[in-house]
Amino acid sequence: GKIDCVLTYKIDRLTRSPKDFYTLIELFDKHGVAFISVTENFDTSSPSGRLLRNIMLTFAQFEREMTAERTRDKMKARAEKGMWNGGIVPYGYKNVDKKLVINEKETECVREIFKIFIETRSLAETRRQINQKYRTRAGKKFSKGSIDNILRNPIYYGKISYKGNLYDGIHKPVISEAMFLKAQSLRKERVRPETKINHSYLLGGLLRCAECGSIMTPTYTKNWQRDGKSPRFTYYYRCTKTYKHDWDSCNIKSVNADKVEDFILNKLKEVSQSEKAINTLVRKVNKEEEEKLSPLKQKEKKLLIEIKEAENKIHNLINFLSEGDVKKFPSIKKELENLENKKKVLEFGNCQDSEAEMDKPILALETHIDLKPNETKTIH
Repeated sequence: GKIDCVLTYKIDRLTRSPKDFYTLIELFDKHGVAFISVTENFDTSSPSGRLLRNIMLTFAQFEREMTAERTRDKMKARAEKGMWNGGIVPYGYKNVDKKLVINEKETECVREIFKIFIETRSLAETRRQINQKYRTRAGKKFSKGSIDNILRNPIYYGKISYKGNLYDGIHKPVISEAMFLKAQSLRKERVRPETKINHSYLLGGLLRCAECGSIMTPTYTKNWQRDGKSPRFTYYYRCTKTYKHDWDSCNIKSVNADKVEDFILNKLKEVSQSEKAINTLVRKVNKEEEEKLSPLKQKEKKLLIEIKEAENKIHNLINFLSEGDVKKFPSIKKELENLENKKKVLEFGNCQDSEAEMDKPILALETHIDLKPNETKTIH
């Protein structure tokens, strides 16, 4: 009931996919919402109007597909000519007239990255040494991920990659092909083969590192039994910072998954059996929700005052108009329109705040646990 009509400039501004369009039209019809295309006259209430709408939509889809095909062909042609297709400029280059030109300061860093990685065979050590001398364009330290992205980008030995194919680029390479291929062979040695494990991490996405605040990522180690045939898995939660930087970047590093999950489950069990603990938790949650509601109530009060002031001004202008000079009618009419619009905006803002924001804490309050003497604990 909040929307009466959806208005677009053209039908393809809503969507160019017939499937999506029919889904939207069904949704509009279900809720009694009209659809109007300003520049295209068709009456969807008649069979001929619906036919015209479908034809126009089909042409819109055809136009979209032709545009996409032309774009793909153009990008492929550019790649075959060795031209860069745009996007984020690779570290070590700069964009000059849509062409990649060497950035001397950055290319020095890129060469160092390849050299150190080939010598040490370690992303963590490469990152450590590089961050002693260089920084990213944003002035931040390099992460292991950003260094790995540089190591596997063929653009640095003069190639342009497009749709899985490599083409000779017209830009100047930073390193030799031999150095790039050597780095790739070392990277492949470091990749751990995927192992499918059937294990559920109870705290996945919920656990944070106490030291640095990073998410603790589920992981595992794989060892072999004495017979050498049966694998044995040990499950952990590892600080994400040790992935992005290096193992020594956080003192917590990792925690045993079984131990921390058992600890949390035992604590939850203790809390669930303690009326005092539940009472404390309920009071804390209620207090937090009240604190969230307080500024919204103040905002609502302020908006209601402004709405009242606008109504008073409208009333005064109407009284003045009934008794005043007719010549002033146009200016007073304009002022009335402005005030009416202001009143609508204020009422809309108040409605939005009430529905979109205030309902959330209220719903949260309704889910609290009510505790009363000699009564069973219930959750609403």
